[in-house]
Amino acid sequence: MAEHDTTTGKRRHDGEPLDRPPPLVEAGGNETTATEQTWQALTTPARSSGRAVVVVALALIALGGAAVGRCWIDGTAALGDNLPVGRGCQAVNTTFWTGLGAGALLLSSLLMLSRQRWRGAIGRAFDTVALAALLCATWHGVVALGRPAALVELLPGFNPSGLSPNLLSPTLWNAALHIALPAVALLWWGWGQIPDLPLWRERTGNSRRAQLQRAIARGGLGTAARWPGWRRWQPAVALLVAGCAVAAVLTSSLPQIFSALPGWHDPLWPIHALASALASATAVTALTVVVARRTLQLEPLITPLHLDRLSRLLLALTLLVGYCRSVAFFTAWYSGNFDQAVAFDGQAFGDYGWAYWTALACGIGLPQAFWWRAPRRQPIWIAVAASLVAGGLWLDRWVLLIAPQQHGLVGASWGGYRPSAWDIALTSGGIGLFVLLVALLLWGVPPIAIGDLRHDLAEAAARASFADEEPTT
Repeated sequence: MAEHDTTTGKRRHDGEPLDRPPPLVEAGGNETTATEQTWQALTTPARSSGRAVVVVALALIALGGAAVGRCWIDGTAALGDNLPVGRGCQAVNTTFWTGLGAGALLLSSLLMLSRQRWRGAIGRAFDTVALAALLCATWHGVVALGRPAALVELLPGFNPSGLSPNLLSPTLWNAALHIALPAVALLWWGWGQIPDLPLWRERTGNSRRAQLQRAIARGGLGTAARWPGWRRWQPAVALLVAGCAVAAVLTSSLPQIFSALPGWHDPLWPIHALASALASATAVTALTVVVARRTLQLEPLITPLHLDRLSRLLLALTLLVGYCRSVAFFTAWYSGNFDQAVAFDGQAFGDYGWAYWTALACGIGLPQAFWWRAPRRQPIWIAVAASLVAGGLWLDRWVLLIAPQQHGLVGASWGGYRPSAWDIALTSGGIGLFVLLVALLLWGVPPIAIGDLRHDLAEAAARASFADEEPTT
């Protein structure tokens, strides 16, 4: 029975005093039980629902592979790109996955720098989503070249054709971005694995998977307490990762900022892109956490507290996206710029007006249900809302990138755009690749950062014991 709060007399919903922070794990959990439950999730086969997700992902990858083969033969002629819309569905996919990965990296590093207590159980989900999303962005970027074999022309140090590189071309810098940012995500993901390597050495058996894990954990000894240098350098690494993520989002927005095309030439574009990236990363991570919590049986470690915090974060970030959208409407109405007004009218009431309003309803309107406590702690509702928010933000990118290209400065060049069947197949293949990568990364290594969680639990226990001590006179 929790002792009474002598300061205010008020209690939280779980019966604990208001001045005591909520528990990080289920009642009775500690460092030892958290380690055992995480290792059990790593060694126990996933539930049938998890295996069904992998089967669907493989089917989508096969569909995307067929589309890649078609693009290898016919180039971009197989896609729906045309003269007014030179950057179509694949540009939307590339920018969406890049923003999602950069947003997940930024959120993971900021949660670590701000020392949020609830990060330990879900921090690895952010890292995994970031790595998988950036690999998908690289895949879409390669496919968007039309001839994937031409990728070697963009790699640093390779120039088989003997051509002088055009440093003003955005394609060259996008290639550098899609090479450097996944490397940063891999560094951050691997950095978080360091304190958990000793667990692999101590608990793996003699299977092939265990031999691979022991080979990766070579040199790991003891527990996270024996890695003081790792924890001391972690804020510096997190700050570096956060800077790279922000730079990636802003760099990907530069072609739109410096373009004279109405609807693109907007100084608010980088802020909108950053807000959309953070919101989409939170939505996809929330969906990943809910699915992993169910399929890997992590309910004792990923508690309703974590779901509540993710829901609040998603609500705040979607409100920021809504603010950017409202400023865009106000600018088009108040500025008196005819081209800007026509561009906004084309987005809201043009050929893809349905996408504009669907993006507002799903990406901004639906998360407003998280103002209430009950939806914030319901896994099913969070999964449905997160899926629709991610889809709505993808449509938001579609409207921002496609609609301005349809109605440029010259009326004679106006035209429509319709994605081809191969565009849809490539989009489906990207989703399947992302799901498969997330599943492999969460099932192949501990799905929860054990070192961070044990450290947070130890600190929470120390604070609780200090608060329970009677003051001496």
